Amino acid sequence: TQSWLDKRKALELQLLERMRGLGMKPALGAFAGHVPASFAAKFPGAKISRSPDWAGFDAANPDTAQYADVYLLEPTDPMFATVGSRFIALQANVYGTDHIYQADTYNEMSPPTRDTDYPKRSTAAVYGAMAAADPSAVWLMQGWLFQSSWWRTPQIEAYLGGVASGKMWLLDLFGDSNPIWSKTASFYGHPFIFCTLLNFGGQQGITGNVPRIESGMQAALDKNSTITGVGITMEGIWANYPVFERQLQLG
Repeated sequence: TQSWLDKRKALELQLLERMRGLGMKPALGAFAGHVPASFAAKFPGAKISRSPDWAGFDAANPDTAQYADVYLLEPTDPMFATVGSRFIALQANVYGTDHIYQADTYNEMSPPTRDTDYPKRSTAAVYGAMAAADPSAVWLMQGWLFQSSWWRTPQIEAYLGGVASGKMWLLDLFGDSNPIWSKTASFYGHPFIFCTLLNFGGQQGITGNVPRIESGMQAALDKNSTITGVGITMEGIWANYPVFERQLQLG
């Protein structure tokens, strides 16, 4: 309902005011290509695909079909730049901006082709849409997608090569256990944030390996990597506080 939307907007404004008052720089959303079915119907000429099945939401199953295979506007379609830049501009008018935007493409979903030209053009288009509305834009994205075996060295290098160095920051989400930076020449020059992820799905338990976190952080420093900070990627906060605290102390 409109009243629900208005309440969410008011809450967001309160959150952003508080964050900025504490000296934080909020990362707002960006357009990653997801569009409703009505968009596909209204713009039949646009290059739109359906995402692969994910997490058991099977398009062939009548019980899950309505939640499966969302519509994706291809980044290489000219409309992507129009929608993406307009999204950033409208959002900034309401919430202001600190020039950091989140967008994740192909997260736990394989791209349609291994052709290395495709991921490079894809990321160039995503960032281009941000920069068209905000020339100071920085793209903050998860490096989680590279945990998938689909991604091999040529595809990763091509994907990251679509954005100029310094204009994309990577969150090495599982850096304490399976770091990506060390397998990709520090994300091929892009700054990254060394993160720890220890309670998938908000699991309650004494999880987290402090010695491994410390040694992983030290390795990033010793290798003269592009590490630019530390992060805690919590899937639920009510867990092992000492591990989170130690991670942040390392920054």
